[in-house]
Amino acid sequence: MWVTQNWLGDHTDPYSYLASWGISKVQLQHDLFNGLTENGTTNPTKPAPTKPQTGQRVAMSGVFTTNQSLPVSRHTTVDSAALAWYDPYESIVYDSYVQSANYVRISYIDYGDSRRYVAVGPDDGQIDTTLGRGFFN
Repeated sequence: MWVTQNWLGDHTDPYSYLASWGISKVQLQHDLFNGLTENGTTNPTKPAPTKPQTGQRVAMSGVFTTNQSLPVSRHTTVDSAALAWYDPYESIVYDSYVQSANYVRISYIDYGDSRRYVAVGPDDGQIDTTLGRGFFN
C-alpha cells in the first residue's frame, strides 16, 4: 500500500495473502530477519539477530507516517522537552533508530544539521503497536 501511495504503481502489501497460508506479520518479520532453509522451514543454523544495546543508534532508513501527533526531541530520554510536533499523517524520513526508555525512537538530521528523535512505539518487539506506518510495518 505505501509503495502504491508514495511511489506509484499497483503494489499491494502481501499480508492478506500470507495470512491465508497462516503467516502473520510477526512471523514474516521473524523470517525476514532469520531467513528460511531451501525447503521453506525456519533456518535453525542462522543465529537470531542480536538486539542492539539500549541507547545504541542502529542504521536503518525509511519513511514513517504518523497516525497521531508525535513530539520531536533532542535526546532519547523521557524527560527531553518537545522541540516541535509532527501532526497526524505527516511523514518523517529517518536514517536510524534507537531503543531507549522503553520506546523505539527513529532518528534523523534536521535542517539545522542537528540529530533529532521521535518515539514511534513501545520497545515491545511488536510491529502492530507503532504509532503510525513505516517502521517494521
